[in-house]
Amino acid sequence: MKKIAVYGSLLSGLHNYPLLKDSQLLGKEIVEIPYKMLDLISFPGLVEDENLHKITIEVYEVNQDIFERVEHLEGYPNFYDRTEIKTSFGKASIYFLADGHYKYENLSVNSGDWKDHLSKRHEKPTKLIFS
Repeated sequence: MKKIAVYGSLLSGLHNYPLLKDSQLLGKEIVEIPYKMLDLISFPGLVEDENLHKITIEVYEVNQDIFERVEHLEGYPNFYDRTEIKTSFGKASIYFLADGHYKYENLSVNSGDWKDHLSKRHEKPTKLIFS
């Protein structure tokens, strides 16, 4: 069994969660890691950063088959790369964007909480102006 830390579309209730639904959720926590979160429209990505950022994660224990499916979903190692982080549940794999060109400030998710960010992003009213 392996542990993975998820922070985006694999979170419970989101569109890729069905991949993990039969895995054991060990818990949810906020970790401080040298990665910042970016909003890539339908999913987030982490990029390496010189500062520590708070990232909200869920940690799952998965079997080898689920682990390989997650690797495929993440496009490992070409789109996302993988590293291990310390969590309250032991070390867990987490995925970050392999290409270092995603450093645009306007894409940053400052809260580090993808679900919270999505709820606020969709709450903003659209203002139409007719002339």
